[in-house]
Amino acid sequence: MEKKFRRHQDTEVMLLDGEYVIMQMNRQSITRVNEVGGMIWSLLSETRTVHELVLCLQDHYETTYQTAENDIHLFLQQLEEYDLVEIMEVVEKESAPLPYRSAVT
Repeated sequence: MEKKFRRHQDTEVMLLDGEYVIMQMNRQSITRVNEVGGMIWSLLSETRTVHELVLCLQDHYETTYQTAENDIHLFLQQLEEYDLVEIMEVVEKESAPLPYRSAVT
């Protein structure tokens, strides 16, 4: 099973003095994140896998896949602790075998 993430629908974000400030309305909480966290947060406006986030991060910053993946996992874990992300588990469908067809001559 693969997990997909997106930001919680009950959040607002604003840029304040170079930091992204995430406000969660129903909990009345405020979370500050740096530039990289803000970029990841903006990507989470759509449902994304860790792999997709890593590739986007690599497009903007000089980093290895492993480093980006580790940083994203840590960041998503923190967002999850603050209830700022929604997580969907996607069950990958197995491809159905093609029906048997015989050639009639």
